Amino acid sequence: MVHGEPTWGYEWRHLIEPLSRHHRVVVPDHMGFGKSETPQDHSYDAAGVSGEQRGRATHPGWRAGAARE
Repeated sequence: MVHGEPTWGYEWRHLIEPLSRHHRVVVPDHMGFGKSETPQDHSYDAAGVSGEQRGRATHPGWRAGAARE
């Protein structure tokens, strides 16, 4: 689940436990929001944020939508 801006993943706290009973739940914070790092060399525009999400979704160890094993 992806939060909006300028919020953070904590907003999903009431949904994480019920959803995690049957699904893998991942609630990342966008860089610079919540408890994430804020590197100076990171792009915080729409392209940078979408690149973060694409990187997570295409990571070799990630199976999007997979049920908890």
